Amino acid sequence: MLPNFLCVGAVKAGTTTLHHIIRQHPEVYLPNCKETNFFVNDEYANGLTFYETKYFSKIKNEKVIGEITPKYLYYDSVPERIFESLGPNVKLIFIFRNPVHRAYSQYLMQLRTGCETNTFEKALELESNRLSELTLPGVRDRYNYIDGGLYFKHLKKFLRIFDINNMLFLMFEELIVDPKITFEKVAHFLDIRPYSKMDFNIKSNVAQKPKYQLLWKFAFREDCFTRIKQLGKFVITNETVRRKIMDNIGSFSLEPMQVPEMNEKTRVNLKSIYKSDINELEQFLKISLAHWK
Repeated sequence: MLPNFLCVGAVKAGTTTLHHIIRQHPEVYLPNCKETNFFVNDEYANGLTFYETKYFSKIKNEKVIGEITPKYLYYDSVPERIFESLGPNVKLIFIFRNPVHRAYSQYLMQLRTGCETNTFEKALELESNRLSELTLPGVRDRYNYIDGGLYFKHLKKFLRIFDINNMLFLMFEELIVDPKITFEKVAHFLDIRPYSKMDFNIKSNVAQKPKYQLLWKFAFREDCFTRIKQLGKFVITNETVRRKIMDNIGSFSLEPMQVPEMNEKTRVNLKSIYKSDINELEQFLKISLAHWK
């Protein structure tokens, strides 16, 4: 069976927390790996049988089948690929976050992994050139600090193809404050029954930094990461085992990170950049986003 719902973004807006919450429900099936990236990477060329076999072969009698890949929001080809693969009635979940906070959170993540070595201000300055130069599937979203928060710009790609009645729009801020309310919205949208054994006390992607810089850079810098993955594919044929090894490298080589405050001048500049897109999103959703502005 193929998915009947997808959560398509945004990056650093609580999708990991949402994944952990939703997958607890007995009527919902999600793959063990949160982000399949199928519709943006080379696997797409392998076709739907490959997609179904690799990620959805363990479905039992679940009513709702889905996946959560936040980078889907950013690629022009994705809405059409989803439409052609899963049909017009697939349900789409979007979760948005104050774009200024989202941009800085993404920067800190890339700084942590060693993919980013510049100051936040320099990274913002380099963004446009970086995005024009990056051609690897699924990589351009790594440095889209500003572009990743232009939600309405990206949402319009989906609105041109899909019916708004098949879309659910959530807010990160509400998810963090009251995850139960957020899940109730999801449950209603997906038409699944109430379930009393849900654990909403979930904290995902807490800010951390590497304890062992050389090991971390070897495992997660883009050039080294590609090599170690290629080596892993040659030595370890089981995808689940490979993922666990990479996860374990991260888990034992991280420690809590003190998050520095964003430069106030940078914050003001970002608010100015996002103002128009926020206004459009506000008008479209018919809600107030004054707390973002």
